[in-house]
Amino acid sequence: NYTLSLTDCNGCVARDTTRVNCFTPPPTCTVTVVDSIRCFGDCNGRIRVEVMDGAIPFTYRWSNDSTGISVSRLCTGTYTVTVTDGSNRTTTCTINLTQPSRINIVVNQITPSSGSNGGATTTIGGGTPGYTFSWTNSQGSVVGSSKDLSNVAPGDYRLLVTDSKGCTYSVSGTVSQPT
Repeated sequence: NYTLSLTDCNGCVARDTTRVNCFTPPPTCTVTVVDSIRCFGDCNGRIRVEVMDGAIPFTYRWSNDSTGISVSRLCTGTYTVTVTDGSNRTTTCTINLTQPSRINIVVNQITPSSGSNGGATTTIGGGTPGYTFSWTNSQGSVVGSSKDLSNVAPGDYRLLVTDSKGCTYSVSGTVSQPT
């Protein structure tokens, strides 16, 4: 508010108060991913709304009933936020939060062993490429670190695949003796 005071030559004072309203464009928003969902089935995503223009203060109402500028511990899904500015104008933004696919291990062939010449071949997919492999025997000893197993005796084996984000998946199989 502004007050204007005028005094004439006789000392008479006239005062008036006025308010100058500045135009503020209505708010707009975008939602960004702060933390992606790391592994298939996790609920560790975090998103944040960015508001442009509008009059402060802003309030936020997310589709999951959160009210902050960011939300966390999110599973895969679509999230919407409605932003209301200090002039009671609203804008709405939506984001689809995705997750990596599940790590998939296919055991293509198991070769029987007549001593220490057995093995298994696999195909790996899903997750986030950049895999590491660990084959262990039934005693828990590591017997291989590639996607395929070779030169092993008959027995039970487990393949643990870890992707580049630290997500894991495993399968087990048995290398038999030839019949």
